Amino acid sequence: MVGWLVASIGVSLILFTLLLLQQVQNRQLTAKLRRLNDEQRTEHLTTFFPSKGNYKLIMEINRFVEEKDWAAQQYRVKEIALHQAISNISHDMRTPLTAILGYIRLLNNPDLTEQERQSYLLIVQERARSLQRLILDFYDLSRLDEGEYQFLMLPLDVNKICLELLAQFYEDFETAGIAINTELLPVGSTVIADESAVIRVINNILQNVRRYGHERLDVTSRIENESLVLSFSNGSKPLKSNELARVFERSFTASSSRENGSTGLGLSICKALLMQMGHSISADYAAGVFTTTIYWNRGREE
Repeated sequence: MVGWLVASIGVSLILFTLLLLQQVQNRQLTAKLRRLNDEQRTEHLTTFFPSKGNYKLIMEINRFVEEKDWAAQQYRVKEIALHQAISNISHDMRTPLTAILGYIRLLNNPDLTEQERQSYLLIVQERARSLQRLILDFYDLSRLDEGEYQFLMLPLDVNKICLELLAQFYEDFETAGIAINTELLPVGSTVIADESAVIRVINNILQNVRRYGHERLDVTSRIENESLVLSFSNGSKPLKSNELARVFERSFTASSSRENGSTGLGLSICKALLMQMGHSISADYAAGVFTTTIYWNRGREE
């Protein structure tokens, strides 16, 4: 009887001790979690009272802490990108706006000749169109981000659209000293896409060639697996690897001065439009040649 009583007391003491240790452990974990939340930092939790239940709990808490830390890092990256985008937008809008205001002041000069007045008016009109394009580009990007850009997906002959746009750019390229060479497939260039989006994509690429390219532009197409591959290769100034990696970023331009009228949004819009239509785009640079390649998915053509 005495032995049973002693054993019972011993078990009770052990259970009481375990319960006390668990309570101490819980208080310490709670306090540490509170500090982590208050100080907005991350740190793995540890236990001095090992048990299967504690181990699983702490593993889940640490997993939550890691995910919270990852989310915080992603937020900081996006916040930095947003601040940079706002800075670029402000710069891009300020440049044509400053020019417009400056030439308007010049137009108020009563001593201007008619020729000077017409010349200034043309500059104002061009800067106003540049500002309009910039605003429309930002608007389109916001629609793409929010999934509000409406696509009318139909079978389209991409090579035919490309040739028509090249014809429109012919004089611009000739003036810039850029020779055009085309090797497009006579058949098999039909894909499912939105016509206005396809025109916008190819137009943006050709605008990019007009601003940055020189000597020649080679436009080719081929069938590769399930894709119609359309490539634009133009002579280019040297492009560093870090610059190549950023060509599809918003507001990135190879020219830091941005004096050529580029907003850096053209290729970014190309990528967004193509991705949402189920196609893709890539860029490469080698031996003085910059190549933009579109992979039109033909899997849904049937």
